[in-house]
Amino acid sequence: MNLTALEELAHDDLYEHLYSVYTEHRPAESQHLGYVDKSREKIDISLPLSGIDVVVQQSLSLLSSATQTSSTGFICWQTALHFADWAAADSRFPIKNLHNSVVLELGGGASGLLAAVLGPRLCHYVATDQSHVVKLMKHNFAENVVSQRFTSSTVEKSGSGPRKELEESWGKIDIIALDWENPMEGREQFRELTDQDSADYIFACDTIYNTYLIPHFLSCMGKMMLNNTVAVVAMQLRDEDVTAEFLDAAFVLGFRVSIIKDEFLTPVLIQGFVLYCFQK
Repeated sequence: MNLTALEELAHDDLYEHLYSVYTEHRPAESQHLGYVDKSREKIDISLPLSGIDVVVQQSLSLLSSATQTSSTGFICWQTALHFADWAAADSRFPIKNLHNSVVLELGGGASGLLAAVLGPRLCHYVATDQSHVVKLMKHNFAENVVSQRFTSSTVEKSGSGPRKELEESWGKIDIIALDWENPMEGREQFRELTDQDSADYIFACDTIYNTYLIPHFLSCMGKMMLNNTVAVVAMQLRDEDVTAEFLDAAFVLGFRVSIIKDEFLTPVLIQGFVLYCFQK
């Protein structure tokens, strides 16, 4: 991680920081709540920097379901789109050793976008979400993954893909269920897949949008981290009180909190978004 990209925040300066962020990163009106398009079940998405086109199957019925399986994860959100394009193709992206890293994604959503775009570039990418979202995530991942040169214990690959030669080194991509409120089973599966207790990096896009989730997310994230782990959490700027409670809770739990400086972001990630890094 390029540490010059980070500006560490102090707990005492939290509200001054929030005023600055919500003033300088004010979202465009076109961002609305942050979804890409919730008028159609299937949407076409283009990532302009990387030149990647994907087709994402959404589930509008499950998004609006009154059952416990309803989840915002059943549609695609702008934060993940912009993060994936930035990480895949922008030279300012501050993590230069991803290809040697084990990355855990929390709340990857049904789009599976980060796994499909970034996964084949890494040593091991493990995308997670709640169990009822994982099936659609695997479908979208299989449809959109940018390369078949990977191995997996949890995802079926296309039969038309290349065969791995003995001298080749392919990365691994896995998609598993991980419930932040009851993470034990997901943590154990992560350990079995990676032979590690923690990730090198944790990515999370637009996972903090109400206060109920905050303690569960931070607890789960902390359990998947060691002192050398960096968690990158990308947020769309919505309710300032939710962001304040999230950061305050992180400070209280002892996390070191930094913001990624604007000069390391793409323009679309500056207007209406903020990216935080958490370390123990």
